[in-house]
Amino acid sequence: MRSREENSTLINEEPVINEAADRALGRIILRYGTVTLVLLLVVPFLMVNINLPTSQYFGDRRFFDTLSTLIVLAPFFAGTNKIFSTRLNLGRSLAGERKWDQVIASVEPFEKPTQRFMDRTGEAHYLLFVAYTELGRTDDAAEAKKFLTTHRHGEFALQAEQWKHTPSNDTTINRGSRKHTRRATKNDGNGTTAN
Repeated sequence: MRSREENSTLINEEPVINEAADRALGRIILRYGTVTLVLLLVVPFLMVNINLPTSQYFGDRRFFDTLSTLIVLAPFFAGTNKIFSTRLNLGRSLAGERKWDQVIASVEPFEKPTQRFMDRTGEAHYLLFVAYTELGRTDDAAEAKKFLTTHRHGEFALQAEQWKHTPSNDTTINRGSRKHTRRATKNDGNGTTAN
């Protein structure tokens, strides 16, 4: 059996993103997870009567089985969508505050191969690209940019192509209709720069 000290070292006491963000994500997981669990427990009991050969609905049992599956899965998928949209919103606001480690922590799940479809516009990968670049993680930044330019042709892929890292100057991070601006150094194409 492990001692209390050993157990405390196994559990990371630090927040994943920050305390407020972790609480918000935890509430979403609790809310949608509870609804999904309750439905997983209740729906099978309701389906027992429909699947009995003596039931008046027995002939339509395949329809009701499909319907019950959709009823159980709906809150799960709604919760997953809510979590990812919240993570993207957190990433936006944290990028505006230049908290690059927290930006990465909030939008990094979009980078997983099975979750990339959740980043429909490429904004999460753009935020990852900028955060990795700002932190000097050039290999990770190149991977995020490669995904953007290969799989998400659009506004954020174009911004990633045009984005220039200027460590001493601030740059503009454009997120669709929301712009979080910082001082930018722009190249006019003639080798000169202007603020």
